[in-house]
Amino acid sequence: MRVVDSKHIYTGWPPITQDTVEFHDGTQKKWIAVHFGEGVAVLALTPERKLILTTQHLLGALEPVYVLPGGVVHQSESLEEAAKRELLEETGYVAERLELLFRYNNMPAFSRGWVHLFLAENVTSIPHTPDPNEITGIELLELPEALEMAIRGELKTSSTTMGVLLLHQRLSTR
Repeated sequence: MRVVDSKHIYTGWPPITQDTVEFHDGTQKKWIAVHFGEGVAVLALTPERKLILTTQHLLGALEPVYVLPGGVVHQSESLEEAAKRELLEETGYVAERLELLFRYNNMPAFSRGWVHLFLAENVTSIPHTPDPNEITGIELLELPEALEMAIRGELKTSSTTMGVLLLHQRLSTR
């Protein structure tokens, strides 16, 4: 499949285009694409090995959900700088070191851009109040509790569930 034409239908954030895509057999279809750009998410662990999640009211869920700290990479900002900034802005925790685990896309049929998932261990807290319009709470979960919530489908977002399952697998093989 390839894009043969693209028309902006929304130029705010995130930009949205209506693309004409052509398939291998020559047929064409109109497709909507949301251009998020590069993003970051952080699996952050305290020295006591508690996982830090935010709770947020997101329009697509219509109920509070657990979300990994993260967001969009700003222009001229490295992935690591963005991950550290988002972790601090959303939770008040500081990461000295980050390990890039992999990148993913939550909705590759419509979403353009990648989210880069980082692991931050032994994060420390500093006085900070997240934006209450974005973050409704900060939760520190024991890893077994977070794993059970992921297995039962209680985390609600695919990226948070995936991150918790990956974290469990990664820590159990160390």
